[in-house]
Amino acid sequence: MSESASTFIGSSDSVHAGSGPQTNNYYMGPPPPKDAQERSPRKLAEDELRWLHRHFVPPDGFHQASDVLEKHRMVLLDGRPGNGRGTAARILLRGMSGPSPIQELPLEREEEDSRCLLDPEMIAHDDRLLLDLSTAKERLWAGVQTELSPFRQAIRDRAAGLVIILPTVLSGSGDGLAPALGDLRRFISRAPDMELDIVKHHMRSSGLDPTMTDLAPARVTDYLAHAPSLSRVATFAQFLCEAAGRGGDFTDWCEEALRGALRTPEQAARQFGTLRRGADRALLVTTAMLHGARADAVHRATELLLGEEPPGSVRTLLRRRALTERLAGIDAEITAGDRVRFTGLGVDGAVRTLIWRDFPDLREPLRDWAGQAVGLPGLTDTDRDRLVERVAEQCLVTQRPDDLLDLTKQWASAPRSDGPAFRAAAHGLRHGLRSVRYGGRFRHQIYDLSTSNQLSAPLRHVLIGVCAAEMSVSHPYAALVRLHHLARREGTGSEGREALLKLVGENHHLLRRMLDRLASSPWRVDPDIFLYVSGPGPLTDSAGRSRPLLAESGVRTRLVRCWSAVFRDRTAAQWAPAAAAWLAAVCAGAPYADRFLDVLVAGCEQRGDRFGLLYRFAGEWAAARQGRDEGPTADRTAAALPARVLQKISAAQHEWITSPRESTAP
Repeated sequence: MSESASTFIGSSDSVHAGSGPQTNNYYMGPPPPKDAQERSPRKLAEDELRWLHRHFVPPDGFHQASDVLEKHRMVLLDGRPGNGRGTAARILLRGMSGPSPIQELPLEREEEDSRCLLDPEMIAHDDRLLLDLSTAKERLWAGVQTELSPFRQAIRDRAAGLVIILPTVLSGSGDGLAPALGDLRRFISRAPDMELDIVKHHMRSSGLDPTMTDLAPARVTDYLAHAPSLSRVATFAQFLCEAAGRGGDFTDWCEEALRGALRTPEQAARQFGTLRRGADRALLVTTAMLHGARADAVHRATELLLGEEPPGSVRTLLRRRALTERLAGIDAEITAGDRVRFTGLGVDGAVRTLIWRDFPDLREPLRDWAGQAVGLPGLTDTDRDRLVERVAEQCLVTQRPDDLLDLTKQWASAPRSDGPAFRAAAHGLRHGLRSVRYGGRFRHQIYDLSTSNQLSAPLRHVLIGVCAAEMSVSHPYAALVRLHHLARREGTGSEGREALLKLVGENHHLLRRMLDRLASSPWRVDPDIFLYVSGPGPLTDSAGRSRPLLAESGVRTRLVRCWSAVFRDRTAAQWAPAAAAWLAAVCAGAPYADRFLDVLVAGCEQRGDRFGLLYRFAGEWAAARQGRDEGPTADRTAAALPARVLQKISAAQHEWITSPRESTAP
């Protein structure tokens, strides 16, 4: 998001409200739980949204927007940048019932969906959809409006919900808004004392007494009264809670937090200018990039940035200044936990902004340094994640997304797939995908990579992980398309197919779309993918719907096309496991399971040889099933199966013979 009423800012794009220089501080929500690697992407997204809700302070207009969304299933959010429209949009959608996570509608077209930006076929029942147009130009908004009518109808028909954040260029103006949409527009603005409420929320979450704000110094109340952006307010609140851990009384905390919130790159420039030695400046930069990391790691990172090996002579080493002394020279210190930090709050962010903004020639060397620094010993996973986020932040703020893309490719080329570089590659792509401004570019780049036949195995592994863990939640159909392309090109591996199977197995709508793609595909490998993802469970599970997918005639038509390709191009040994699973579902009496036999028979395309293969397979499978000692009922069901298959074959042949067809006579 580009705006937030809490410390959760889900993108790397900044909004600068007000005059003067800008210092960007980015907080990616709560720290991930210790078992994050074992939890599903959907569960992590839900936890993140729940955390955001706990820190949310409703702005003026929020409840009116909620009423419109409840009544019309759609609302257009308007308001000035910095007033929390992005966070409000997510909280509005969270309030709607529905099992699916909040999905962001892309502003770029996907493959065959190039007919339009807003494809009604993309909407599933109970979907919760967000379209963030805050950075869009008027031309794009005009194009969206022309497609909204059928999209809005599909939203209503499928009991879904849609929140659109209007372009900032239209803020407060009725120009450019179709008359039919006027009743759906609601304004989000600051509630009285909203800034102070945000501070209290953060204090309460940190175990501090929020009533202490009654004693806030005049400078703090004056700062908040001048309506800084809510992200800046959240930054001040975070600094206040951090200052509380450094000692002093509440007034001291407030003063220190305010200095941090108001700290500018110009102040960092003055400090930078006092340092005459390149080694001291390098230490300043690496401390800013690795703020909070262990002292040894910061020292090694500084040597890496300077590109010099330390002299081997003990006498020479003893002549060097102690690390503590060198850190004191840049107003930094080593804490009791052996962590390096600046003595003032906000210094690290100001230094990073200064270096990337005012030293353009350093951007590429720092990018290359970061590429190696993630592998330094002494860094924890959290340290590496923070380094990647900080580099990504600066690459995107300085409009150099390709630097971040190059870094992720470099990290993904590491020899060990379980090493820190792989983690950095995935984290860098995740950060790019969450960018409001550049998320579409990263999705497009991942698409291009997924369709490449020269993709390296390590990079393929990273892309599959990012599609399955990040994109599958926010842009599930985009994840489906990319995983499909990756699965087509993975040769003897199955990682892409496994990720694809998990994705469509959890989402009926995506499984339907997957069958659409497979049924019309010319790819020779797609019959194998079909056999991999067409297990009977998701097809017969209604998952709260009135009927399962197998009951839909359109789905069965696609299944027939896929089986026709399988019977045509694959041997019985290749399709036997998938067919056996379907026959087992028939014998188990799964809902609508008898339709599996209809699909298999129709897939034979009236070919006698295929009918014969299917009938013989059913007989052999039934005989083997009877020998498993699963009880008399199971034996009787299995024994009757070949006759049922033969009956359906005979019925299909009879229907084909007796059905009217066009005459070929002259």
